[in-house]
Amino acid sequence: ISVSLLNHARVASVWRAAPSSPALGLATAAADPVPPTPDDRGGGGVVLRSRCSCRRVVLDVSLRGEDDGRVWNCHCAPCRRYHAAARVGYLAVPRGRVSVRSGEGFVGKFPSSCDALPDEEGGGGVERWHCTACSSKLLSEVAAATGDDGECWVNLGPLDDDAVPGSLADSWKERLKRGGNNFRADRACSWADALPGYRAPPSTVATTTWTGGCACGACRYEVAVTRPAQLQHCYCHLCRELSGAPFMTWIPIYRRDFVWESTSVDDAAGC
Repeated sequence: ISVSLLNHARVASVWRAAPSSPALGLATAAADPVPPTPDDRGGGGVVLRSRCSCRRVVLDVSLRGEDDGRVWNCHCAPCRRYHAAARVGYLAVPRGRVSVRSGEGFVGKFPSSCDALPDEEGGGGVERWHCTACSSKLLSEVAAATGDDGECWVNLGPLDDDAVPGSLADSWKERLKRGGNNFRADRACSWADALPGYRAPPSTVATTTWTGGCACGACRYEVAVTRPAQLQHCYCHLCRELSGAPFMTWIPIYRRDFVWESTSVDDAAGC
């Protein structure tokens, strides 16, 4: 299959918001800009803010300084499937640094796993937080180990861009490029190294069938690929909120080539 990768980079920086599209039928009204907020405990810290797409759920994340917390990408299959992206960017902080500012009743929690976790840390188990109204992905909570309160991996995608100081954003971008901050890269999807602007030579495409589904398995589909596939990333803030990742990844296809195998939610775990 001839594959090309287009980056819908509507903004220069991955942390700078792009306008959302009201045509998608979601609550996409732009929130008021949120300047970096000083941590009221002192010490030069800041409070970052994360919101879901419908604005019902708002999280505050407290950092003691720009070196606090660690940022990293995960390429494992469970994280990719749950977030509908080629990889997921996280900010890891102690559980006590995350608070629900509003919308606690809309926070859903889905038991899942992450291959980046060693077995001694809960067997790879995480609890993924999402908004039950708009399905935006917010964070993953790691089970507490002996003697601590556990850890939260806050999704970088939904963070309010204006709440992230410029120097901190620059530091994150540099750290996320490092190999040591990219976990399970050996399990990345086969097309993950495709470059923006790359176009393979023309080739004859034989019809083939791809399958996929959601994280809990309630929804499954088949796609009949009848033309060269064009993989795309979108970096707009709406896509980042919904996926929880720095970008959402998709393949445009003809509607007639897409078939649902199952859409039952009777026994779904609610992903």
